[in-house]
Amino acid sequence: MDAYKFNNTFPVITHAPCAQWSKMKSFSKVNIKEKDLAFFCYEKVMANGGIFEHPAGSSFFKYIGISNKIISVNQHWFNFPSQKKTYLFFNRCLPGQMPINFNAVEKTTLNLSSYMRSHTTLTFAS
Repeated sequence: MDAYKFNNTFPVITHAPCAQWSKMKSFSKVNIKEKDLAFFCYEKVMANGGIFEHPAGSSFFKYIGISNKIISVNQHWFNFPSQKKTYLFFNRCLPGQMPINFNAVEKTTLNLSSYMRSHTTLTFAS
């Protein structure tokens, strides 16, 4: 589904494309429409309530001036195959219980293919 066609008013969970906002943005191709989708997703979360997800270190949060109301999670807690720290911004909702996993994982996202780096596990999405 084209995200820009979303016009409902119920709370949303957004996963805006992060390639051009992440710490690894120097590896991405410039795509203004994709980069602007982050603003669209953030506006939907602000208007409807919900969650905006972006990688830890994303410059998007600094760009729009959000420094509080963000929690950091590690997607490895949700069965991602490596450490992958992620920021979650909540608006008009509260985070659920977070699993904590103290497994020592040595893989980093740099050890993964570009497809796997952008993959979201079903456990994390749920």
